Amino acid sequence: MSIEIKNLTTYSEDKQLILDNVSFKIDTGDFASIIGHTGSGKSTLVQHIKGLIAPDKGKVYIYGHDIHRTKKDTIKYTSNIGLIFQYPEHQLFETSIYREVAFGPMNMGIKGKELDEAV
Repeated sequence: MSIEIKNLTTYSEDKQLILDNVSFKIDTGDFASIIGHTGSGKSTLVQHIKGLIAPDKGKVYIYGHDIHRTKKDTIKYTSNIGLIFQYPEHQLFETSIYREVAFGPMNMGIKGKELDEAV
């Protein structure tokens, strides 16, 4: 899988700059580490790669495709990317175990009985 970030810039809700014009490419077969101080934007960057947040400026490409071109593209190109948050107490955010487990399949467009079976 290739991942390419081009001129990614992101601001917080209170307009603080988080990522400033970040660009890099990780080709299939490459290994990469993201390191930095607390608050340096590592988690924000990974959330962009997973498609959880959209950039204020710039692009995120998976397999050469802009993952934010459409909602379907976001789902299609990020569905095989896993993410575990740094703090387990922030991992669960739904009101029940069913809803927590259903979150991923629902975002992939699974509904009704098929969703129940997946959960």
